[in-house]
Amino acid sequence: MLTNINELKEEQKDKHPGFGSYFECMSRAYLTGLATFSLVFPGLHFSQKIFARYLPYNPSKLGVLVSAVIASAGTYKVTADRTLDCQIAWVDSEKKPE
Repeated sequence: MLTNINELKEEQKDKHPGFGSYFECMSRAYLTGLATFSLVFPGLHFSQKIFARYLPYNPSKLGVLVSAVIASAGTYKVTADRTLDCQIAWVDSEKKPE
């Protein structure tokens, strides 16, 4: 069982030279997605409370659902874009010079 990330990086360093940076990039990508959800959800939820009279629906009934759906979609987009960038960087680092 893996108990130390540094051990894994050392094991893979010779076989995959870009593994360390890929691992760090993926960790940042997932944490960025988590931060996106953590900021968007409460921001939308409280915005709906403030602008309740201008909305075509009742925020006390659907507010959490709307906030969760929009925050989830935003989180997915941010995480997908970031992980794609990490994957492209990984492929570039694994290319061997001919």
